[in-house]
Amino acid sequence: MAFSYDKLWKLLIDRKMTKENFRILIKASPTTIAAMGKGEGISPKVLDRICTAFHCQPGDIMEHVPNISAAETKPFSEHAEPAKPFSESNEPVRSFSERSKESSPSTN
Repeated sequence: MAFSYDKLWKLLIDRKMTKENFRILIKASPTTIAAMGKGEGISPKVLDRICTAFHCQPGDIMEHVPNISAAETKPFSEHAEPAKPFSESNEPVRSFSERSKESSPSTN
């Protein structure tokens, strides 16, 4: 689960609004409502329609819930290998014409 919409569900209960009435109000598909029920992400357009309908901010209706522990995550910089500076490359610099001569069949 990446997102929690518990704040939104509570808001619907407080307003005595069914999920079906909510779905109609924001012009969302049943699939979108089902995805929200599973804690999946929604499109920014749907999020905009919800916030417009309830005069609220995204943080008022949802929150991010990481699905892996912080101990298991690494900063992005630890995942990628650092690039070698061009000056440290072992290959000589060749022009395009030199490379194309190598790849084209020679005519003797």
